[in-house]
Parts: sequence; structure tokens; C-alpha cells
Amino acid sequence: MMTRGTRKVLLTMFPFLLSSMVFAAGAGGKGQGAIVIRDDAPVYKKSDGDEIAWKLQRGDSVAAYGGSVTSSMFGGGDAMYIFDEKSGRVRVVYFQGEQKGMNKIGWMNPPDLSRFTYDGSCERGASPFATKGFSVRWNACFHEARDSKLEELKAKWGKEDAGKPVTQEGEHP
Repeated sequence: MMTRGTRKVLLTMFPFLLSSMVFAAGAGGKGQGAIVIRDDAPVYKKSDGDEIAWKLQRGDSVAAYGGSVTSSMFGGGDAMYIFDEKSGRVRVVYFQGEQKGMNKIGWMNPPDLSRFTYDGSCERGASPFATKGFSVRWNACFHEARDSKLEELKAKWGKEDAGKPVTQEGEHP
């Protein structure tokens, strides 16, 4: 039988025990990324709007960005790098131009992406980023999975491009 004092201690300690389990779940695991599979793929500012923030090119990479693990319970926490669809789009984190510097967050159409999973052990919370000073870039775990997926896609694209007609300049239209 549980005494009133024991119950009070358990109720007091429960949030701390739960928070440590939530944070432990976010340390490592897997994250999701994707390769853009067409040129001029729009990145939208909102999940349901038409305003385009940026256009990515075939071969560019993005990471999933799904909000916060603990935000609903504790008001903060680690970001989840798992694709979650809203209004027919997925929230992504990306770079404009160079694959380092300051990352941006936007929304993309799932058919414009070819997804992959990366090992989340490189950074806390399965983050795809490494920081160097004030610059952010993709980390080694993300690079490894991205490069593997990109190699697979380039082989597929090479076969597709070989079947297209060639212009006078020797390029595919």
C-alpha cells in the first residue's frame, strides 16, 4: 500500500523522470533528409500559402524539420528531424546556395523530394547540423546518407538523361 508521503514524492518526481526519458529519446536515433529531384523546386514560406521563399535545384539536399519533441509538454526542447506533412507539404530546413552558413526553414511538396534516413549519432537530438563558429553546415552523418542517396539518384538520372534528345550544342534540353 502506498502512503501519502510516497505518493507525493512520486508525483513531484514524475515530471523530472519523464523529461529525462524524453531528452534521452532525442539523443541519437535517426533523422530524415531528402534530395531535390527537379530543378526550380519551390520552397514555400507557409504550408498552405503560394508565396515562394526560394527555389532549389535537382541534387540539392534538405533535412526534415518537425518542430519540437518537448514543446507541448515543457515549452521547449530539441527539434525533431522527421518529415511531417501539413496541408500537403513537408517542413524542411535548407541552405540558400552554399551548403553552409545560415540555414532557412520552409515547406516543400513531397513529390519534389527523394527521402533518405541518416544516423543521428553525430549530434544531439539527431540534428543534421555541425557548427563551426557562427557557420552551420551538414554534419558527417547527414553527408554520408545524402551522398549515398545522391549517388543512387545520379545513376538513375544518367539513364533518364541518356534517353532524351540532344541539342546541337550536345546538351540535353
